[in-house]
Amino acid sequence: MFIPGITTRSSRSSSSKRRLGLTSFRIGSLGLSKIANIVSIGSSVISIIQQGLPFAGRSLGGGQRPQIFGNQTYGSGYGDQDDTRGVAGRNFPFYFWPVVWDSNLLLPGRKGAYLNAQSEYGGVGNDARPGGVLSTARITSRINPSTIFTLLSDSNTVISLVSQLVDECPSDSDFNDELNAVTPLSPNATTPRPEQVVQYYRASSIALTLDGYNNTATYAAAGAPNTPLPSGIDTTLLNCVNGTIGKYAPLVTDGGLMASWTPSFINLVGLAGALWALLLFT
Repeated sequence: MFIPGITTRSSRSSSSKRRLGLTSFRIGSLGLSKIANIVSIGSSVISIIQQGLPFAGRSLGGGQRPQIFGNQTYGSGYGDQDDTRGVAGRNFPFYFWPVVWDSNLLLPGRKGAYLNAQSEYGGVGNDARPGGVLSTARITSRINPSTIFTLLSDSNTVISLVSQLVDECPSDSDFNDELNAVTPLSPNATTPRPEQVVQYYRASSIALTLDGYNNTATYAAAGAPNTPLPSGIDTTLLNCVNGTIGKYAPLVTDGGLMASWTPSFINLVGLAGALWALLLFT
């Protein structure tokens, strides 16, 4: 996409783009070997996990791209089950496992117990996770450097989405060394936390967080209202990142690839309700 006055992608170094570029990859998920692709429309075939395998009896597949948008609740992005809090015992409509939060980063108390899923899906470094270990990429706004988002998912998904973000949002963010550094998740000062999540996607297997944001609903009783996003953040970048994830998040394919698909307005409402309408149509 050419934007007058903005450095185009052809003038950026192509070495990191080639190094990070990943449009499809194979995942082994609970007895099945599948291809995930950034232009897949999703899977219509539903299989049942065989006895003797982890998660036996749960279903795999059936998730379509228009269903990947969740909201700010851990356990959203499962299609028509977005009212369910937590990921315990859930099926795998997109084959990928939900992200897990390091127990050392969780606040104590019963109301946050639903966030601790490591006993079921393994820790953040579990290399049995489809797509690889949990990894992150930080996305800093050019317009407002205090606006910093973090993309969290399995390593192959993060690498795939970074390449697309470089192409889709070149004028909005600093896509130099910081974003190109896809790093395994490890507890430190910049580790994303569940109360910082602004959106879950793809059955909570992808999360987008915002530095400095504290959604008190995360540790409140179920149904508590979400804390509004801070004023003054770079909402243009937020819109671009959100739409790019929706359009290009890798999905397992049954063979169908999308000729063209753009996230509709109804898909984008999950993050901030009427705020999206204000941003998109004013």
